[in-house]
Amino acid sequence: MAKSGGLVRNIGLNFFGLAAPLLVGLICIPPTIAGLGVAAFGLLSVAWVIIGYISIFDLGLGRALTHAVASRLGRGEDAEVPALVRKALVFMLILSIAGGALIAVLAGWAGDSMTKGRADLTQEASRMFLFVALAIPAVVLSSGLRGVLEAHERFGAVALVRSFTGIWTYLAPFLMVSFTQRLDLIVLSLVIGRYVGLLAFAVALARLPRPDPVASDVQAEGLGSLLRFGGWMTVSNTISPLMTNMDRFFVSGIVGVAQVAYYTTPFDMITRLFVIPEAVFGVVFPRMSRSLGGDGLEAERLYQLTLKILGGLMFAVSIGFIAFGHLFLLLWLNADFAAKSTLMMSLLSIGMYVNSVARPPYNLIQARGRSDLTAKLHLLELPLYIGGLVVALHVFGVMGAAIAWLCRIVLDYVLLTLIAKARRVSARLLLLEIGGPLVFALVLLALALIGDEWIRAGSAVVVAMVATVYFWLRVLTKDERGAAASALRSLVGSR
Repeated sequence: MAKSGGLVRNIGLNFFGLAAPLLVGLICIPPTIAGLGVAAFGLLSVAWVIIGYISIFDLGLGRALTHAVASRLGRGEDAEVPALVRKALVFMLILSIAGGALIAVLAGWAGDSMTKGRADLTQEASRMFLFVALAIPAVVLSSGLRGVLEAHERFGAVALVRSFTGIWTYLAPFLMVSFTQRLDLIVLSLVIGRYVGLLAFAVALARLPRPDPVASDVQAEGLGSLLRFGGWMTVSNTISPLMTNMDRFFVSGIVGVAQVAYYTTPFDMITRLFVIPEAVFGVVFPRMSRSLGGDGLEAERLYQLTLKILGGLMFAVSIGFIAFGHLFLLLWLNADFAAKSTLMMSLLSIGMYVNSVARPPYNLIQARGRSDLTAKLHLLELPLYIGGLVVALHVFGVMGAAIAWLCRIVLDYVLLTLIAKARRVSARLLLLEIGGPLVFALVLLALALIGDEWIRAGSAVVVAMVATVYFWLRVLTKDERGAAASALRSLVGSR
């Protein structure tokens, strides 16, 4: 098992693989819009969304493979892995071909329906969807191969390929518009990039050590377990993005389309920061799964460590948004946005903090193989969230969207922690574990509700200083303080 230094390195690699494409996108998107025109770029953005989300056709088997392989490695059952991986990949290939065929059949209709009033783009759009259909096997199989590599903690290879495919998503259109404005050819270049990424994943997988396989009847049982885990993952992967993005449609319908931007602009900016906990748990999840395949001691240690790290880091980020959000919006956009969106940005940043401390119990539950519990929780939350969102919008206007989202995130955190820790700790410890982050969230809320921006900023700075001292002396253990101090000395010494 790799030591803590290796864990930090892997998280850094994972973060690079996720963050680098975002930076390239900031640079490449404006000239791409200028080269294609707004209408064609809108269609390209649809292609990006579809290619980004068609991994749903893997039925959650990518993450299921990470869990299954890591668990077997933790139990010393390495010999079972090759046959299980082969059967899972064959099944994923069949699913992806079926999904690609479905999109190909609908390509003509989709191209026609999305280009009404722009007949010059209809044929290009239809061919674009055909090329998107060709991308599905590459995306789905890449998800499976990445899952196996993550289970073996080959995060260097994963980060390299993910950064390439992510960067190519924005770089290819930027380069192509210098030669052609044909949307279908631009999307074809994206598809080619996905297959290059698939080939790179396959090469990395081929370099893994290969133990002798075992009897296929064991693998048949393993494949059934994969399908159950992956099926419930698909439920979560369908509902979670729905709850993340559906609010803007309700805002438009209830409050009015003119108010949507005041909510979606800070929301989209805040949710970009979820790349931080995603980078952490892309590394921690396979370790948790491997540990729970054995004695489970490291899984609990990682749970507590990530809870502290993400809690402290995202609390600091949230305070920054609360203290300086108004100034940021004023400089970035204008006074109108700053006046109408500052409080919403603050509420959303509190939700970001609570959502981050909800990630450790979420991943611990799934590392135990209980993806059904997180899926059932999402099924429970969906109608509650829709009802609360509608009521909040009618009562509070556009601010109600931020209030409803924050309330859902808090409920999600409480229920996830109850599921993850109930029956394993005393009621008192469970109450403290749930209540601690919520107390910090209430402190953030009190700061956000201060009307005067200068008083709010000054109070936030004071709270940040007090919280830093408390976190260092009371939250971190002596060993954790020593490790943090050593890391800081190494960072300063390297400059």
